[in-house]
Amino acid sequence: MNRTDCRWPIADCRSEGGPALAGFTLIELIAALSIFLVVVTASYALFEGGRKLAARGELHARRFQAVRAAFRALETDLRTVFAGGTYDTGFVGKSGGTTELPTDTLDLVGFNNQPRLATPVTATTAEPPPKDFDITRVAYSIDDDTSTVPTGLVRLRTRLVAEVVTVKDPTEGLEEVSADVIGLKFHYYDGTSWVETWDSVTGGTVPKAVEITLQVKSTYRDQQEIEVFSTKIFLPIAATAPARAP
Repeated sequence: MNRTDCRWPIADCRSEGGPALAGFTLIELIAALSIFLVVVTASYALFEGGRKLAARGELHARRFQAVRAAFRALETDLRTVFAGGTYDTGFVGKSGGTTELPTDTLDLVGFNNQPRLATPVTATTAEPPPKDFDITRVAYSIDDDTSTVPTGLVRLRTRLVAEVVTVKDPTEGLEEVSADVIGLKFHYYDGTSWVETWDSVTGGTVPKAVEITLQVKSTYRDQQEIEVFSTKIFLPIAATAPARAP
């Protein structure tokens, strides 16, 4: 066979009496496979990066949703605090837990103007459910018992009216604010400095402002992460309520 009829160094590229046979060298095959592997690796890395970004975004969205729910509930109750009167049981904040995971508690009395959870039968889409205007004792705490339905940041509301005071079930009015909140810390501003505890029963006054710090948990790739959020809430009643005798 004449070598000049072939693309050297491919040998025997022309069969006798037949058409020319084309082919690839080993170097060309290796180069093609290398390019294919680079493209596949880059595509997988791009896909994996997008998946991680989406998962991380969903994680942050859940965190912020939990924080907004907790801050909204706390702010609503703190801004309706009142002092004095028959039903005033005091504004009492106690420190608990550890420095790494605080579990403070807060008891207060305020005007409840929140709508009822169950919509009355007579209510229609044009008629929103009525609000409960009453005096409510509110207690905030952290429930770390995962076997119970209310867990995380919980709130216990007790309506201070005669027919409710006699209720025997201590869990009536207990509601879950956010299960993702596992740490709760309060600081109280007395006008000059921030303190960790407060008792208006013995001190005779309510704080001018409250700093709330929440620790929110989330799980990412089987690992628990904790992020800290903080805000300050001014108490309008502190500007008008006179100090009372302890």
